[in-house]
Amino acid sequence: MKQIYCELKRLLPESLTIRLFTIVCLLWSLCPKALAHNYGATRDDHGYHFTQTSDGGYIICGVYEDSIPQLHTELYVIKTDMNGSMQWIKIFAGDSVGNTANSISQTSDGGFIVVATFGSPLGYPTAWLLRLSANGDSLWSRFYHPDAWSNYGSYSFVKADGNYVIGIGGDGLLWENPWHLYETDTSGAILDSVILNQDGWGAPSGIFPTSDGGFVSASTNIITSIDAIQVVKVDSNLQILFDKKFEDINAALYYQANGVCESKEGGYFVAGQTNFYNSQGLFEYYLMKLDANGDSLWSIHFGDTLINNYLLSIRALPDSGFLVTGSSDSAMIFRFDKNGNQIWAYSLGSTASIRINFMDLNLQGGFILVGDTIDAYGHMNAWFASTDTAGNILTSTNFILPQTHSLNIFPNPTTARANITFTLSASERVRADILDAKGVLRQTVCDQVMGTGTHTVNWPGTLASGTYYVRLQVGTNFSTFPLIIQK
Repeated sequence: MKQIYCELKRLLPESLTIRLFTIVCLLWSLCPKALAHNYGATRDDHGYHFTQTSDGGYIICGVYEDSIPQLHTELYVIKTDMNGSMQWIKIFAGDSVGNTANSISQTSDGGFIVVATFGSPLGYPTAWLLRLSANGDSLWSRFYHPDAWSNYGSYSFVKADGNYVIGIGGDGLLWENPWHLYETDTSGAILDSVILNQDGWGAPSGIFPTSDGGFVSASTNIITSIDAIQVVKVDSNLQILFDKKFEDINAALYYQANGVCESKEGGYFVAGQTNFYNSQGLFEYYLMKLDANGDSLWSIHFGDTLINNYLLSIRALPDSGFLVTGSSDSAMIFRFDKNGNQIWAYSLGSTASIRINFMDLNLQGGFILVGDTIDAYGHMNAWFASTDTAGNILTSTNFILPQTHSLNIFPNPTTARANITFTLSASERVRADILDAKGVLRQTVCDQVMGTGTHTVNWPGTLASGTYYVRLQVGTNFSTFPLIIQK
């Protein structure tokens, strides 16, 4: 939608642009948006992040798409036991494309926080923080929109004092990409913040908690025609301790970061890719080791010089070496010693059949991977696997995600009232709330037990113009949908 608006604005006068774009949004709202889906070969499911839980199991988050993914995506949270067997799943839906769960952390009371991106029918995503109970039920949501265009929730952490730290990327008015780090209290209220890329455009890539209670971030900073790796260290109060860039200012070539972690010696490892050394301009794997002050100790590049190579997640090992995942024509795991010497490399299969989106160590000394497997129809399924210390797969699970209730809001956008229509597969207690853009409850539309079948609740449209969200609770499952009021 953002691209449509920009193209209309380029071709037409402002007044006509607004009128025509409103018609486009209205037509979009008339499209069917039922949340009952076909599974397997008719949709894509992605696993993005996980955390090992206090009971030895895992909590996983990701996104799954409608059969028409350009119209609808939903985020999910899955709880498993220590063997990866599913214990429960929760679906949190939005009535648009761009809803993704990108990071999940366990809180001190056994619950969870999820940092996500909430899509919008108008094309401007918003960073989204969800607080869940230990059973995955939604306790509250907060929305953050610090920049003029789009904002993307990226990372979540729980500090020793119980507060939350979240990473948010964004698009500004001049197409800059501010990379925010927020500290919030346990209700999601902002206590402090810092912008990690103060002097350039940037693409957020990785944040890692450090042993001193602070954080280190790695991102790709776009400076004129080149890309530079930018590494920023902040203390526990989000005060910047150092800000380092690694680039070649004499060549229009690229250094890009995808992951960062603290080394066992107190420095940092950075993983990414560069095309500086390749005569054909293709990307090779790129690794750096920095000291505690952010100064480079060494860097290496490697990989097939005839194809593009990308490094993704990186984690330090107890022996002071590190583990890193990569993607070229194969999904790869590499193990290195602390000096950058490769110990082994293991292929999980062609990237045409498997992708690794996140990797971390588990409490048992092995490695855990989450990502996607690709079936014979070209559709992706959320995937979770554990390996031994040599990278060999021990367990592997593909998750089959369940159907949810269907819902439609019409008209949307609306100038006044709207009908909220949903279908229940069984008798359930249903509550529909209207939240404002900050996640504050403004109205409760209904709260009662309803039977199997299709129901329509009329909302009288008593709020001022703006973007609101309909939060529908069916039993213990929550879904959230945007509602645009234009008076």
